[in-house]
Amino acid sequence: KDAQANIVETCKRLKRELVELEERPELAGQFHFLPIFDQGQFIQNSLDQLMDSAWEGGLLAVVVLFLFLWRFRQTLLVALSIPVSVVLAIAWCYFTGRSFNVLTMTGITLALGMLVDNAIVVIENITRLKADGVPSREAVVRGTGEVGLAVLLSTLTTVVVFLPMIFMTQNPILRLMFGELGLPLCVSLLISLLVALVFMPVAAGWSIEARPAWLERVGRPLARIGALPARAGERALALGRSAWGAGRRVAWCLVHALLEVVFRLRWVLALGLIALAGWRAWNARSWTQELGGLRSPGMLAVEGNPLESVYLGGLAAATVLGVL
Repeated sequence: KDAQANIVETCKRLKRELVELEERPELAGQFHFLPIFDQGQFIQNSLDQLMDSAWEGGLLAVVVLFLFLWRFRQTLLVALSIPVSVVLAIAWCYFTGRSFNVLTMTGITLALGMLVDNAIVVIENITRLKADGVPSREAVVRGTGEVGLAVLLSTLTTVVVFLPMIFMTQNPILRLMFGELGLPLCVSLLISLLVALVFMPVAAGWSIEARPAWLERVGRPLARIGALPARAGERALALGRSAWGAGRRVAWCLVHALLEVVFRLRWVLALGLIALAGWRAWNARSWTQELGGLRSPGMLAVEGNPLESVYLGGLAAATVLGVL
């Protein structure tokens, strides 16, 4: 492989050549190649896994945004900041002569959840001002200016945390690995800041405008359909509360009935405890007489322990007092 060649593409070409070599008539099927280790396949699997993680993380971020913002256009704008920031970060890697490898993609994937933070803050502040009656243009300018410094400092603090990864070791191999991981992450965060402060306000002016009349007409039935899961969840919660209340009432009735039975049998229970205490005391007395002087002061009885009669007597006395 050349120094600038793609490992995955080189391994694919090599496998095709091996297959063609096996099928040559001169060899008459006498050779069979069994690859033991395929570095290209390993890299491809890692890239596929990272792609799946990136897609899943991005989709989950969009779903969570929609659940909290509950505005389609604002959610769409915030969601678009993810691919825009990622594409610009990859373009930076290309134009600066850096390679796009597993470590680079890992750094960008780690930054996916943080790419939307700046855009969320800017969009939410602009939407809040628009809801307070501020004109659209003024809401965009004021909304971005009010949170611009906070967003800038928040992004820079995150970059300051990850950037020292490049300089944390003198080992050239580890330094290269940490650089390939941390630098794209920091660049993607800085690009997300640029997107939130420059591109997002321009697009937000369109998103906060009043909806057209035709869109309102189309959106009414869709809104009713979209409200069905919320209504179903509300009814399920109401049903659960009703079932919980009914279960509590049934449990209270059972406990009340049990206590009523115990109260009616209180004399029988007290007499039974007194009789049991006397019987255990008699056994303890017999056991002590049989052992005589062999019993040590700290020795406990295996059967007929005298302490049991004390316990039972106290329990019977407490029962009698409760009855009286």
